[in-house]
Amino acid sequence: MTGTIPYAEPLEVESPDECFWYHTMDLPGLGVMKGAWDFRGQDEFFFSNTELSGKRVLEIGPATGALGFRMEELGAEVTSVELPSGSNWDVVPLASANPAKVFAGRETNMRRVKNSYWLSHKALESENKVISCSAYDTPHESGPYDIAVFASVLTHMQNPFQALAHNLEMTTERVIIVEQHPPDWTTATPGARITFQPDCRNPDFYDTWWSFTPTALVKMVGVLGFEKVILIQHEQICGTKTAVPLATIIADRTRPPFKAYTEE
Repeated sequence: MTGTIPYAEPLEVESPDECFWYHTMDLPGLGVMKGAWDFRGQDEFFFSNTELSGKRVLEIGPATGALGFRMEELGAEVTSVELPSGSNWDVVPLASANPAKVFAGRETNMRRVKNSYWLSHKALESENKVISCSAYDTPHESGPYDIAVFASVLTHMQNPFQALAHNLEMTTERVIIVEQHPPDWTTATPGARITFQPDCRNPDFYDTWWSFTPTALVKMVGVLGFEKVILIQHEQICGTKTAVPLATIIADRTRPPFKAYTEE
């Protein structure tokens, strides 16, 4: 804990067996840890022409930390936001689900993901920081930041626009968003759709709220003053060789936050 900002203390993790590897990591002294997603060598799809050297980056939801550690390697000062232990991200309150089972399973999984982050942090001798809080409550006194990164997290938030608005208030230059998009979306049919994903017939589907077309995300950040956009479509392999269609939205700030107008 530093001042009023709840920086997380590193966890002592003794073995990769205590971890859930969301990202594949190549760790000194440990070798390759195989994860669900392998983003190694994929900078062009996640950062494109982004200059990271000397930039302060706010990363929402680092998971194992592959993107944050790579941005640090490219010269950025990275602060990530992750929920504290005992807190669950926005779980869909399915009446057909067993709440005790849902929350127990989610806490166990989150603990193992955090273990993978901190084991990687130590092996890489990283100086990245983590703030223990909700993405809706990132302390503004921790900023400002040059760049904000949201990689596959908005789909898991009950109020994704609220999370964007809160964190982009303290972001001065650029936002990068990576999300899966519907397979039928193309730039030739750029509908701005947001689809509600939960279904009462599937009580195990409690951790994903929405799917977005890239156009919808572009409109969201445009409303918040990030109107200059690059859109990159790509596929990444998840799990056992499943190609997942992703879109990276890279948007630059063109207008000050709305609060600047209300304070005049």
